[in-house]
Amino acid sequence: MAKYLVEEQTLTDIADAIREQTGDENPIQLSSFASEIASIQGGGSVNYSTTEHEVGTWIDGSTIYEKTVDVAQYNVTASSSAWNNLFDVTSINMVISAEVHKECPNVGQFLMFRANNGYVQVASNTAVNLTTFVSLSVTFRYTKSA
Repeated sequence: MAKYLVEEQTLTDIADAIREQTGDENPIQLSSFASEIASIQGGGSVNYSTTEHEVGTWIDGSTIYEKTVDVAQYNVTASSSAWNNLFDVTSINMVISAEVHKECPNVGQFLMFRANNGYVQVASNTAVNLTTFVSLSVTFRYTKSA
């Protein structure tokens, strides 16, 4: 096996990048770099946290936030005739994606989400009260206004 000289700063930068992704602040031994890197979940992974957290950068440079919400807890009727406020997000600008973690009970039914006046709003192609779902979690990715 060949041997190489590596600048100490290069190893420090790699360890810092690993710690940034894992959230760990402890020193990392060089022999652990491979396993630490392998344990990082990235590339669009979702951690399904109910706490808002940053996950990336949108094409316009805005920070992308992510939060999983149990929308079945809201007594809101989604309908095709109006957008209804689901929950508020301070300074929300745009809903980038909404990953629904339960199929709609009726074939052909779908939910739509958007940002409007500080709220995530919901609509559906047919009227449905969200409390009729035993469990309906949605992971939202969104940007905020500056």
